[in-house]
Amino acid sequence: MKDNNFESSGMKILIVDDNLSNLDVLLRTLSERGYDISVATDGEMALKSVSIILPDLILLDILMPGIDGYETCARLKSDPATKNIPVIFLSAKTDSADIVKGFQSGGVDYITKPFNRDEVLVRVSTQLQLREYTNELKMAKVEIKQYAEELERSNEDLQVFASVASHDLKAPLRKIRILGDILIDKYEEISVEEGKNYLARICTVTDQLNLLIDDVLEFSKLEKTPKVFTSCDLKSVAKKVVRDLEVQIDESGVEIVVGDLPRIDGESLLLYQLFQNIISNAIKYHRDDVASVVRLASSYCSETKSWRIEVSDNGIGIDEQHFDKIFKPFERLHGSGEFEGVGIGLATCHKIVKRLNGKITVRNNAEGGATFTVDLPEKQTQEA
Repeated sequence: MKDNNFESSGMKILIVDDNLSNLDVLLRTLSERGYDISVATDGEMALKSVSIILPDLILLDILMPGIDGYETCARLKSDPATKNIPVIFLSAKTDSADIVKGFQSGGVDYITKPFNRDEVLVRVSTQLQLREYTNELKMAKVEIKQYAEELERSNEDLQVFASVASHDLKAPLRKIRILGDILIDKYEEISVEEGKNYLARICTVTDQLNLLIDDVLEFSKLEKTPKVFTSCDLKSVAKKVVRDLEVQIDESGVEIVVGDLPRIDGESLLLYQLFQNIISNAIKYHRDDVASVVRLASSYCSETKSWRIEVSDNGIGIDEQHFDKIFKPFERLHGSGEFEGVGIGLATCHKIVKRLNGKITVRNNAEGGATFTVDLPEKQTQEA
């Protein structure tokens, strides 16, 4: 329990008493301790003002004109908005039956008149500390519940991730084993060219497996790496991505147009990875029958203080039935024989954007192709 000198500044107390002398003494005594004091001279006045004031504690007389303190307390406790406000009775009624009735009507303490100043301060302080502890406990329960729900979601995601990852990891290993067995079994029968072909296929599958492992490691690291936000120039990040993808861009014949992009708080390496995955995706799914173009543009929302980054292409587009699963790990929207990839790039994008407190969505363009929209806050709150 905290001592009686705990931080009381700003805590609100409503005193309900028709005796002006009592009001004056209580007002001076409690004001000196930094409490914010309000006064009501009868039960009706108290009921009208309490929903506006929402005090942290009520000191309530019993014998008053109109409805008495018992009835006033009972009505307070029947109202969901005020039922949790602690009530201390102040009364000259000293019979044990009267005191018990006070507790039965919802009071948490009972002070008899004439009251002792120090006793009032101790009892008031105790109840306010208990209320403070109760509020902290409620907040802790909410946080624990949220954490438990997040942990449950993470465990579910981890189970799905592990299940699918193990399947995708085993598939290329099976291919390597099969091709290796063929080489062993037919070693003396196969030609040099046929043997080279099998070895080339083993190398291809090994490269795919290595790519998958790298992507899985990158994906998993996002959960563990602490957040350190700095000011990032998105246009510079995008241009670096374009330079690094030069070979892929030249081979595909796709034109990348980088428009005006803002400076925001973020993590430069992750923003690089975000742009690289989205642009690589757009290049990969280009169409050969049109002049392929990928455009990056931005717009600012003053209401949310966030930037919208759009990466649009005129490629093959995405079947709308896949929109709900496109950002899940290992989801391939096309056969593995049509396009390269392990189906984790867009899942990584989703994880990066979520880590940056943003949102990523996708839509098809009327003229063909797709647009990935990334909404990111201009400023981030630095996390410990």
